[in-house]
Parts: sequence; C-alpha cells; structure tokens
Amino acid sequence: MTTTATRETSDPISKVLARPNEIADSLMCVGVDAAEAESVDLILGATRTWAGRYVNSETTDRCGQVPRALYASAAELGLFGLLVPETHGGAGFSLTAAGRLIEEVATFDRSVATGIGMHNGLGLRGLIRYGSGALNDKYLPEIAACKRITGWGAPQCSRDG
Repeated sequence: MTTTATRETSDPISKVLARPNEIADSLMCVGVDAAEAESVDLILGATRTWAGRYVNSETTDRCGQVPRALYASAAELGLFGLLVPETHGGAGFSLTAAGRLIEEVATFDRSVATGIGMHNGLGLRGLIRYGSGALNDKYLPEIAACKRITGWGAPQCSRDG
C-alpha cells in the first residue's frame, strides 16, 4: 500500500506544485563559467558564419516555413543540442549560454531562432530536468542530433464554440 506522502514525493507534478517558486528559480538559475564562456565564443563565430551562409529570411518568408535542410545544417553545428548534457551527445550549456547563441541566430532570422530556441527551451528543459534516466537515454541523443524536434503547446480558447 502506498501512502499519500510516498505518492507526493514520487509524483513529479506534486513536487512542482509543492514548491513552485523554488522550481522556477532553479530552471532559470544559470551561470556561465570561464570555460563555458570560451566555448560559447568559439561556437558564436561558427554560428555567425553558418547563419550568414545558410539563413535567408526572404526564402523562409516566401516558403512560409523553415527549410528542413536549414534545420539539418543547424543540427550539424550542434544548435539542437545546446542544453542536452554532453553524456547524451549535446553541448551541455547553461540556459544563458544557449540563449546567447540563439540570440545570434535571431539577428539573421527570428523564425529560425524561435524554432531552435523553443526546441532547446520549453520543449527540452522539462525532459532534461525531470525525465527519468531511461527516458533521457532513449530520447536525448536523437534530440541533440535533430532526429526529433521537441515542442510545446498551449490550448487557445475560442469564444466561438
């Protein structure tokens, strides 16, 4: 028989609801150390070169979508694994470091940056933070390689129905 206390501590939703401010602070608490800053500087140059060569906002606007080949090249650069731990094939960067790289992409095309940013942020953060070891082992390598793109959705209420 499972007691209420045991259920609350093993249920991830109950954990979040029991201490929402602490959880929110931990999700946003990021610090960039000297080694990470150096890595970001190196990748920032490569990101700038990649975006200048491949990102074309006029093409994206004309097509009405980000070309798959563009996301594939972003994945080769490692932009889809910025927050994924190194043990699962990603860069293991902090949220601040990932944000800086995505910010650079946004200077070329905000649609592309939004797709990469949502993948790394809202789509991926919960899995990294709260996913079981088995779940992370199964999905994070594919996510870092852009074989799977994470997402996040919210319902929109309609007054019509």
